[in-house]
Amino acid sequence: MLKATTPRGRCLESLREARVATIRELAGRTGLSRPTVEALIGDLEADGLVDGDLAPAPPGSGGGRPARRYRFRAERHHVVGLDLSDVRQRLAIANLAGDVVHTDIGGPRARAPGRRTCRRCGSGSRGRSRRRGCR
Repeated sequence: MLKATTPRGRCLESLREARVATIRELAGRTGLSRPTVEALIGDLEADGLVDGDLAPAPPGSGGGRPARRYRFRAERHHVVGLDLSDVRQRLAIANLAGDVVHTDIGGPRARAPGRRTCRRCGSGSRGRSRRRGCR
């Protein structure tokens, strides 16, 4: 799998892998500064790819406000994979985290009973197949 090279890509990829993380955790995973990660998360949140409305992380040993957690919104967009062959048709839909959310497999096309088809061109009418040069 290709690895992200831009700071935005590294931040998004790290959050996708962790699923839920704080700014501090993301800064540690990406090697970016906390202010940079915070700015990038703000941009990603504005684009709808990150959700920051999660319950805060449990407080650590020190005092102060608990860290805000962020979640990668894998359901925001989907990717479609399609395989069309002579034998069957396959479809898979996955979210941005790579989780397959739907699959469908179709077999050979059904023919109407008693209907003759040309073996060469697949035409359902002998007249049409002759016009295409089939016998």
